[in-house]
Amino acid sequence: MRLLFQQRNQSNLSWSVIVPTVALFFIFIFNILLTIPNIRFWADDFCSSVFLRNNGYFGAQVAWWNSWTGRYSYIAFLDLVLLNGSVFVKLLPIVLLISFIVPLIPVFGVISSLVFSSVVLLNSPNIIQTFYWATGSLNYYIPFVFLNFFLFLLFKKEVKYKNILIFINFLIAGGFSESFAVASLVFFFYLYIFLSFVKHDKIENFKKNILFAVFGVGSSLAIMYLSPGNEVRSSLVSHPVSIFSWARDTFYYSKWFILSRFNIDYFNVSILTIFLLPLLFPNAIDKKIVIKNKNLIMLFLLSFIPVITLTVVGLTYYALNWEPPERVMFLVTTYIFYIFTLFSFVFWHNLNFKYTKYLRVVLTVLILLLTFYVNKYFLINKREIAEYALKWDIIENKILTSNKKDIEVQYIKPVGKLDGFVENKGWVLGCIKGYYNLDSLRVK
Repeated sequence: MRLLFQQRNQSNLSWSVIVPTVALFFIFIFNILLTIPNIRFWADDFCSSVFLRNNGYFGAQVAWWNSWTGRYSYIAFLDLVLLNGSVFVKLLPIVLLISFIVPLIPVFGVISSLVFSSVVLLNSPNIIQTFYWATGSLNYYIPFVFLNFFLFLLFKKEVKYKNILIFINFLIAGGFSESFAVASLVFFFYLYIFLSFVKHDKIENFKKNILFAVFGVGSSLAIMYLSPGNEVRSSLVSHPVSIFSWARDTFYYSKWFILSRFNIDYFNVSILTIFLLPLLFPNAIDKKIVIKNKNLIMLFLLSFIPVITLTVVGLTYYALNWEPPERVMFLVTTYIFYIFTLFSFVFWHNLNFKYTKYLRVVLTVLILLLTFYVNKYFLINKREIAEYALKWDIIENKILTSNKKDIEVQYIKPVGKLDGFVENKGWVLGCIKGYYNLDSLRVK
């Protein structure tokens, strides 16, 4: 990627861009830090903790593999977090966010990395499920930390054993989620084809790097497929009655999801912001590299949007026969922003930047708008999490201070549309009962 993107010291940054970006990120971080104290165990966290306690760390890895899932990286990381109880559950979001941003900075610079990271979480269909919830973030958010490290490796000029590191990186990343692994294969396909249009002696090295990434992700899928637990989990869900019904449901949900994004104000502002970001780097595209068929490439990149949506939705309908949970669709929105960033740099390729000063003013306004939307979006979720925490703490205190093993608690609305006390046949209530070693736990 270093061949495509030049050093950021040639950028045309000014305080009119730096100040709004700093304000955006300050609001972004401020809301997250205010939310962290109110993060609690939710839904699966209780069951996973009981499972870990009963089997031990290494025993839990084997037991999960044999009884429920082959997502080896997900289980390994989740159990490490749960070993430390609620402390690490609270700290996990900020650790993941920092880990997400740091590898991007050498590739895209500080300003673009901060904006991009804000945009990704702002457009999460359900940020509670994909960022604040440990079980969800370790399925769908953390794999992108590894993807960013891959981009860093591509950008880094000289790295010993680069291809081996890339393989190991994606062997780990793919083990968090089958959906992420398959979505990554689609992403790499587009990246490989894009680089095939770029004529440069060293471009073959980048294509080779991508092939090692594909090998790593493919190996992770093979490992997960071998898990005996897949059959157990599959037997507990319904499956499409026919290929026709599967294709129909996949198409209609994908169509609805794509169109629904463009009906959201902050999504459109985010897309426009990403589109104009290359204007900050007037020399970012190397003029010596010739990209043939520029218009064809941009059309090809835009086709990624329906393809990645159909892929993720189709996988979910095939596996579960129902609409994808919002946390799964985070894969779609995030990968869209990755590929659209690449589209934007191609669009502005060889443009005479001296005529774009007014567009930089527009970019500044867009960043200010993003600040407003980020504050509003995170504030809503912060209030929901705080409201749940307040009610849950009363219930937990009652459980911990009571001498009874048979307790009745007040119903509270679950957070982030996750399963609560009575939702989904009340299985969470059973997990809580096991977590606190109760004989009976009832809801009023």
